[in-house]
Amino acid sequence: DIIIADENGVLVLPVADAEAAAEEGWTRQERSARNQDKVRGGEKIGNLSGATAKVLAALAADGKG
Repeated sequence: DIIIADENGVLVLPVADAEAAAEEGWTRQERSARNQDKVRGGEKIGNLSGATAKVLAALAADGKG
């Protein structure tokens, strides 16, 4: 097994899953860095995450939007 630990907790992965998990981690880090740049440029977090669209759709469905 692969064991990863930090101040937030401990993760134990089977060796067979470690490479895929690492790739996913790198992908998420890269996306996060891009999104941080977009937020600094004025983009809203809700627009990046899709949350704004979901809230607006829910309000429209309830007749409040």
